[in-house]
This record gives sequence, C-alpha cells and structure tokens, in this order.
Amino acid sequence: MDKLIPFLGSASGPLRPSDGGGRPSVSGGAPGVGRDFAETLRDALREVERSEREVAALSQRMAAGEPVPVEEVVLKSQELTFLVLAAAEVRNRVIEAYHDLMRMPL
Repeated sequence: MDKLIPFLGSASGPLRPSDGGGRPSVSGGAPGVGRDFAETLRDALREVERSEREVAALSQRMAAGEPVPVEEVVLKSQELTFLVLAAAEVRNRVIEAYHDLMRMPL
C-alpha cells in the first residue's frame, strides 16, 4: 500500500485556482503534488510492472529449489494482486470520467 501512497495521495489537499500554467494547483497533500497526471500514472504502472517481475523471479527461484520463504512469495503475490486491482480501478474511473465528459453538452 505504501507504494501507492504517492499515486493515490497526489490528489489530496484543497485545489487552488491556478499556478499560472492554466492548471489548478494543490496545496498541502502528499509528495509529488503538482506532478502531471500522466507522469504519476506512468510511475504507478512502472511500479506494478516492477512488482510483477519481482514475483516472477521469486516464483522461478522457488520452483528451481532455491531456499525462498514461501510466505515471502505469497506476500509479494498478494501485493501484486492488490496493485493490479488498484490499477484496474483507476483505469475504470478514468474511462468513466472520459465518458461523462463526452456526454456533456457543449
């Protein structure tokens, strides 16, 4: 969960009118405030990919007979599951917001 805090916390804090760049800015909040949404999303997806590679490597080591604690493999697998579910939920919400915007009259 700590790995998603910068991603999930980037929208925390009250919005201020503008930072001069045409975008509203956020006051307070988590580290990474003021970052571009695409950059934040890219970082979160990279974290999911990194976690996926880590779980695959642990599983392969365990299958090869190396002494890898089973609880570590299970914990990392569950962490990956959570990250993938969170990423899918963010994707669903972005698509929903896009559809809402497209339905708005001009």
